[in-house]
Amino acid sequence: MRSFAPRTRVLGSENGLRLLRATGEIRFPCVIKPAGGAGSAGVTVVTDPDHAADAWRAAARSSRGMYGLPREERVLVQDYAEGTEYSVESITQHGTTTHLCATRKTVTPDAHRVEVGHSLPAALPPGAERAVHHEVERVIAAVGIRNGASHTEVIVTGEGRCSVIEIGARLGAGYIGVLLARAGNRPVDGPPEHRPRPRRPPHPGPPRVRERSVPDQPAHRPPYRGDRPAQGGPRGAPPSICARPSGRP
Repeated sequence: MRSFAPRTRVLGSENGLRLLRATGEIRFPCVIKPAGGAGSAGVTVVTDPDHAADAWRAAARSSRGMYGLPREERVLVQDYAEGTEYSVESITQHGTTTHLCATRKTVTPDAHRVEVGHSLPAALPPGAERAVHHEVERVIAAVGIRNGASHTEVIVTGEGRCSVIEIGARLGAGYIGVLLARAGNRPVDGPPEHRPRPRRPPHPGPPRVRERSVPDQPAHRPPYRGDRPAQGGPRGAPPSICARPSGRP
């Protein structure tokens, strides 16, 4: 599998966006998003150059200083990578990385690409899995994570290319930690009172679990303190663990 990195520019002001447009250095479609945050807040896929300024302002407003970090004022303008979106949860200790699982994302097809479902562990072909892990390890090393968790998002295209689009020094939001704990039969994050209780799986091997957000329908909320819904995303019921693709109850 080949890999590529989408061209990404970091902008500190809207004037930077105007300069890129004036010099023709922005390719459309592109992705405009905050340099920090989570949950697809402030992310826009821009296909019309006339909408780029509005997307920049939405990204600049959305970063709220999540996870106790300072508010991030910068905005990213990134080439759009088309394909299937996955995330990889990893733990690094003394520079050696172990990958916990890959998660396949279900996202809305509109401009904001809100994540409405997660399925894990995702079944990638062995060659693709090795290539994805290789690229994830490269970016973990590049950003200097030597001890701790990381959440890396990648796009795997129909042409067999792997693109790393972002990384955070944390486990994934959106209840991915809960799914990971239940699929692996062990808690991985959160305080003890919010961790799912370990239980013996009914069959050998890790189960696959799926979570989705269902707007305006009643649902059960698992015992986990997650993020609030992303701005502009679905409203209504919180996410719930609703199915096991492996067919188990």
